[in-house]
Amino acid sequence: MSSPGAYCVSARFFRPSFLNRHQIDWILRRNYRNTKNKNARDRVTRSCTLGISSTAYGALKLGLSLNTNRVALLAGATNLNPEFIVEHNLQNSLNVDSIIPTHFDQLMDLAEEVRQHLKPPRIGTWYSPHIRRDRLQAESLRRCPSAELFPLQACNEHNVVRWLLKNGQLMDVIRWTTLDSDECGDE
Repeated sequence: MSSPGAYCVSARFFRPSFLNRHQIDWILRRNYRNTKNKNARDRVTRSCTLGISSTAYGALKLGLSLNTNRVALLAGATNLNPEFIVEHNLQNSLNVDSIIPTHFDQLMDLAEEVRQHLKPPRIGTWYSPHIRRDRLQAESLRRCPSAELFPLQACNEHNVVRWLLKNGQLMDVIRWTTLDSDECGDE
């Protein structure tokens, strides 16, 4: 049986962060090329998730649920704890109510969940230190030993994907995200 290689799920909406195990298995079977094996999750040897802006929360939640090797966050929100949002006056810059009003009571600081995880993924977050909300969200991950912060000093916009692409650095992020655990020293 050949190795499936790296598997990447982009958490396109916040909704994936609230999927149950059966729905996650369905996603893997549906997206995995060789769907003959009903236990597609068992065949995945490496995995990663990617979240951009508001999808970062879902990408990190999904990455923790799937026990992924890596999670890449591009200017993303990972701390949606209502107390944090109010304390830092982020109510207007993070429109949480419109993102997922039915699950607002479940929103939390994912750094705590990462720290409690038995084998957390390596997390990389790329952000503009000049955009206050992005900087605060990235810095909330500092408490996680598995998180790496990549402040883009020359970037002055929330859309770091555009900036990374324009400056020829997007492939570096993709390489970091999809590296084999043997290549990068992950355990």
